[in-house]
Amino acid sequence: MTTTQDPPAGSARATLETFHVLPSDARVKTETICTLLACSRTTLWRRVKAGAFPAPIRQASNVVRWRVGDVRKHLAGNAA
Repeated sequence: MTTTQDPPAGSARATLETFHVLPSDARVKTETICTLLACSRTTLWRRVKAGAFPAPIRQASNVVRWRVGDVRKHLAGNAA
């Protein structure tokens, strides 16, 4: 018998599982974006620097978050 456990609240996986219901003004962590894009933090920052991915919002000197609406818009534009 196998059991499945829910991912810990606040984890990147948990956030991804509810990404579709998050409000557009919600903000997500770098780890969530890396999991969503299946890339490393370094690759993500290279994409931001190159203008290939939206820049995050800086909430403090060492805290950045991405707006869910910006991420959705970017993903929808790349899928078209």
